[in-house]
This record gives sequence, C-alpha cells and structure tokens, in this order.
Amino acid sequence: MKIRLNRDLYDAASVCAKKIDEPFNYFVGVAVRKHLKGEIENVADDHLWLGATSESVVATILNPGQPLDVIRLALASAVAHVQKITPPAFVPEETFIDGGDWQ
Repeated sequence: MKIRLNRDLYDAASVCAKKIDEPFNYFVGVAVRKHLKGEIENVADDHLWLGATSESVVATILNPGQPLDVIRLALASAVAHVQKITPPAFVPEETFIDGGDWQ
C-alpha cells in the first residue's frame, strides 16, 4: 500500500524506527495498533504533519487495514510521543553549572 506523508513526518518516523532498530513498516504497524487501543495521545487535528501534498513523500507500507488519514494521525501521534519521552542528548561535563544544570 502506498501512502503520501509529510516529509518531516516521514523523516521523524524513520528516526524513531531506527531508535528501536526496526524497519519503517514495523514502526507504522506499532503506531497504528497503539493509536487504535488509545495508548498514545493524539496530536491536534490541524497538526502540520497530517497534511499530504504533491510535495510529500510516497512511502510503501504494509496494509494495516485502516484509512490513510487514520494511519497519518497514528504515525504523527506515535512520533510526538517518542519525541516527548526521549531524553536530551548527552551534555559534555564542561557545560554543567554547579554540578547540576546545563546551559
């Protein structure tokens, strides 16, 4: 099945898939299942990632049996969830102030 995705959404979802060392299709499947079970919070209906224009990326995915809009919403919600729980990158020691905060 082919789906048109916003380029930023596709890139962010690809990063998430790499973080769990799984293919893009697997991450899409997990996102749709978690979305349908209500295990992840939905992004707003007007979120920029939900649009699909002629400049978007066309991705080939396994058919999760859901409408394209549901797949886009599930994927955007899963990416937003992963980005929210991902800790910041390692901060070198010299940027710490008083042993606790970083700039």
